[in-house]
Amino acid sequence: MNWFWIAIIGYFLSGLVLVLDKFILTKSVGKPIVYAFYSTIFMLAVFLAAPFGASLLHGLDWLWAVVSGFGFGFGLWFMFIAVKKGEASHINPFLGGIITILVFLLSNYFLQEK
Repeated sequence: MNWFWIAIIGYFLSGLVLVLDKFILTKSVGKPIVYAFYSTIFMLAVFLAAPFGASLLHGLDWLWAVVSGFGFGFGLWFMFIAVKKGEASHINPFLGGIITILVFLLSNYFLQEK
């Protein structure tokens, strides 16, 4: 039954984050692209772990890492545009539903999970 409480807490925190995003986009940062940039630029700090023994990627793994990074950045940008234009109470359930459906479909296709 722990999964139930974890899901409830997860959706509560997701809703809280979207309400805070709406507040930030309307009061503090006016442009969603700026907010998306500053939300993702800190991910470059992962390269600071290289001197401590973390192995770097090789070959085609770099391509997948860059593509997924850009995909994440553009996804945040489009989400922030939707949050700025619409209501957070409408965007959050839509995102929760569409992400669940897409993960299910992509796992069926790529991982052959049924």
